[in-house]
Amino acid sequence: MVTVILDIEAMDPAGKIAVGKVCITTSDQATQLIKGLKFRFYDHKIESMAALEDLYPAFEGISECLRPYHQKTKQDFGIAYEGFISIQQEGKYTFHILLPETSDIQLSLNDQKVSGNDERKFEVNLKKGMVPFDLKVTFSEGNDMFLPQMEGPGTSKNIVNANILFARINN
Repeated sequence: MVTVILDIEAMDPAGKIAVGKVCITTSDQATQLIKGLKFRFYDHKIESMAALEDLYPAFEGISECLRPYHQKTKQDFGIAYEGFISIQQEGKYTFHILLPETSDIQLSLNDQKVSGNDERKFEVNLKKGMVPFDLKVTFSEGNDMFLPQMEGPGTSKNIVNANILFARINN
């Protein structure tokens, strides 16, 4: 815990000046959530998902969403997303990730890897709240498509909505 005592001087709308002290207590790593997911983009061939952790990204930042895209590329590349997904209702959720056969994917929710089938379909029971979300995707040279969808209680199969994705930033 960190405690900060600040001397303040403030003026109210009537023009009176107030002087005093404010005590603020926070955790050692004060954090907040913002819309979007953190991402790291790798612009070279990824030998394995395990190797991805040891590579240095070409660039990184915050993406407002899991961007669906379709592009022709002449190089191999990878993308790693991390953050939280806001689950509004407890229940069984299915994530469908449309990718070419030459691509590899790893999805983790609640810090647990979720197994998918050959159709890139991942099923998992989730509780209501902010669920840690981690998605890694590698692409090989060629015509690459990425279309992330989800369905669950009260939601039909649709592209993962940007309004439910959040990234943690340290202050």
